[in-house]
Amino acid sequence: MLAALMAVALLAVGAVSHLAGSPAAQAAPGAQQAPAQVDTSEVDHRHTRLDLALVSRTYDAGDDNWTIVAEATLDSNRICLPVVFNCIVGQDDTPTDATLVDLTCDSSGWNHLVVFREHCMKQLLFAGHDQKFTFTWRTDPGVNSGTVDLSVEFGRGILPHTFQQLATAGLTVDLGTTLDVTKSCPTTVDAGSQLNCTITVTHPVGPTAGPTLSGISVTDTPDSALGAFLSGGALTKSAGAGTWSCASATCSDGELAAGESAEFDFAATVATDPTGGTGSNEASVQWTTPVAGGPVTASDGVTVVGTGDTELTIEKATAETGVDPGVTVTWTVVVTNEGPLAATDVVINDVAPTEVNDLELTYVEGVGEWSCTSTSCTTASMPEGTTTFSATGTVATDAAADTSIVNEVGVSWENNILGPDFPVTAGSAVPVVAAATTTVPGSTTIPGGGGAPLSYAG
Repeated sequence: MLAALMAVALLAVGAVSHLAGSPAAQAAPGAQQAPAQVDTSEVDHRHTRLDLALVSRTYDAGDDNWTIVAEATLDSNRICLPVVFNCIVGQDDTPTDATLVDLTCDSSGWNHLVVFREHCMKQLLFAGHDQKFTFTWRTDPGVNSGTVDLSVEFGRGILPHTFQQLATAGLTVDLGTTLDVTKSCPTTVDAGSQLNCTITVTHPVGPTAGPTLSGISVTDTPDSALGAFLSGGALTKSAGAGTWSCASATCSDGELAAGESAEFDFAATVATDPTGGTGSNEASVQWTTPVAGGPVTASDGVTVVGTGDTELTIEKATAETGVDPGVTVTWTVVVTNEGPLAATDVVINDVAPTEVNDLELTYVEGVGEWSCTSTSCTTASMPEGTTTFSATGTVATDAAADTSIVNEVGVSWENNILGPDFPVTAGSAVPVVAAATTTVPGSTTIPGGGGAPLSYAG
């Protein structure tokens, strides 16, 4: 081994002597030789890459901490020589709240230094491709949540004074101690009825189980817009793990181990209101042990349908699969009152496309007493049910072929939950095809009027 090291060192010295004796290295008599300069572009192009990836993390309930195992991979064509060019891999900066407890030199040719046991060293040949090193860190007792930042380095030299760092790699490990919260409320609820929402709190499982969380509290809070309609809100535990103390809109003193979940129901009475409105309902979760965490929140939007509100829908379609310039085109419009009340001051407006002339909207059949003029139909009151209209016009003679005629129609009404300024719309498109071209061959007889044929000469 010693003979091999000496041989490598002699080769290096011989190479230096050979370069010094070459004509290019000999300076002219009396000339001053400039100091050697480092070509940074050459250094930058030397291949070195270092990566660090998480292998595992394990929670120790006894010490209330984590053991984190990560693997470093080195690719480098840097040469390794004894003493001045020792290739070294080790921890970069000491992480906060964690200690390196083991480093394994997994690849051949790498060994621990006698003094600096937290490093791996190689002294022959090149650093190499796909060189592996296993680092093991342990967090301090009580460090059981949040993130830990870890880093490793590769370089050459002699520790600790002449070490030249050539590459670093970092890794942020999320210890994963948190809670997931989901909330589900109905999209709409009728005024005068009851609002029911479901909240689910889950302690997720990471690569390995984390610590049990306790002192968990769950609170349901409607925003001011929704809260104006609600009274008597109460939160109760309906399923899942743990024993919880629930009062009003809060359940507290809960406990969840990793992988466990609990489900809660929120119920409140919705006031009778003629107009209704829209708001949101939020669930908030916090915990105290082993370390304080949260709040984690989830919210869901809810629309209160007022006692004076009703809902209309509209559809528009045509049986035509294509139209020629100059022909008549017809669309069918269907308006439905879904209830629960009669719609007041209903207005249907059909927007005539530029490619259609003399479009007219007319009542066909259905509920309500309608008055129609041009492209508009109105009624003071539309009961629950369906009404059908017809929109008819003529395709312009200059309508371009291979384009689409898009016809849009909208319906608005006074007791819409969003108000009359927010119509519900529908549209239908029909393609314009090229006009038919008739070619009349020469000397053809064309039937004429009065029983006498007309003669056409080409």
